[in-house]
Amino acid sequence: SGNTTLLPAISDAIKAGYHVKRWIISLQFSHSKNEIGFFQPESDSLSNLIYRSQNLKYLNTLGLVNSISFNLTSWWEVQTNFTGQYLMAQTVHLQNNTRIRNYGVNINIINALKLPKDFAIEISGMYQSKTLWGISEFLAVGSLNAGVQKKLGKGVLRLSIDDIFNTNNWKLKTNLPGNNLNSYFDYDFHTRYAR
Repeated sequence: SGNTTLLPAISDAIKAGYHVKRWIISLQFSHSKNEIGFFQPESDSLSNLIYRSQNLKYLNTLGLVNSISFNLTSWWEVQTNFTGQYLMAQTVHLQNNTRIRNYGVNINIINALKLPKDFAIEISGMYQSKTLWGISEFLAVGSLNAGVQKKLGKGVLRLSIDDIFNTNNWKLKTNLPGNNLNSYFDYDFHTRYAR
C-alpha cells in the first residue's frame, strides 16, 4: 500500500576518518529524523497484514568502516571492506511505539588474479548480518560471485556468474506482539545469472 502522509527524512551526520596509502578507517554517526522505513508491516482492524512505507521518529547509526586493499603477490590483489554498525530506531506510527536496537556487520572481499596469457579471474563475496529495516529485522544475506576474462587484441571476452549459491534474497522478520505483528517476508527478487 502507498502512504501519502510520509514526511521527508532529514539527517545530521558527523564523520572522522584516517587515510594512509591503501587503508581507510572512519568512525561515523548519523541521526535521521523521520527516517523512512520501506515495506513496514501493519495490522488493520480486521487483522489483515499490509506492507507500506512509514516514518520512524528517528534512526541513529553509529558505524566503524575499515577499507584496505593489498597485494598478496604481484598477480593477486585483495580488496576488503568491513563495516560494523549499531542502529537504534524509535517508532512513531504504532499503537504501542517502541525503541529497537541492532548490531550488525557488512563484509565485502574482492580477489583479483592476473594470470598468464592475458587471463584474469575475479572472485568476490559479500556478507550482511541481520540489520534493522524500520521495525523489522532484515535477516542475514550473502553472495559469492566469480568471473573470468581473456584479452583478445583490442577486445575482451568475459564470463561471470552472479550469486552462485542463490543466497542473496530479502528476508524480513517482524515480531512485535504488543502491536499484533508477527510476520515473515521472503522476497526472492534476484535470480542467479551468467553473463
